[in-house]
Amino acid sequence: MSNDNNTPDEVNNVPSGSEKPVPADPFTAPRNELRGGLYSEILPGLWQGGTHDDDGRKIHAHAHIDSRPITTDEFDVVGTFYANANSVDWHVIEMRYPFYDGNLEDANMDYLIGVARFMHSEWKRGKRVLSRCAAGWNRSGLIVALILIIDGYSAEAAINLIRVKRSEHA
Repeated sequence: MSNDNNTPDEVNNVPSGSEKPVPADPFTAPRNELRGGLYSEILPGLWQGGTHDDDGRKIHAHAHIDSRPITTDEFDVVGTFYANANSVDWHVIEMRYPFYDGNLEDANMDYLIGVARFMHSEWKRGKRVLSRCAAGWNRSGLIVALILIIDGYSAEAAINLIRVKRSEHA
């Protein structure tokens, strides 16, 4: 199980067709993070994150710096899947669809897939894209996994990559 670019020790999920490799050890993979780990880069330009505890609860003047609105200095497109999250700043495209964590019975999956397709197309156009929810593990991870699947990853490879780059709990 190897190809020209990777050895079996480097990859536990070797691509077949359009699937992409995932690093073998999620605990030693380097991470690129913003706002003290609130946001993690899954692939270049594709980010997954949460919401600061002060977000949506305090007046901005008294809130933690990481609860400030997201600006175009950080992201171009944001998918927000947590009702209490602050809105983004001017000129950042935001798609908001809060749904409950865990059970997806209340969620409109056709809409979520549409959001993932839009976010994927913007990411492929070179935009910096963030999927965020409360903790930054479940709802945001679902959307990032859908984006990765649209991009050609298997479901297993998408989940493994998210766990490598975001959290073993995601």
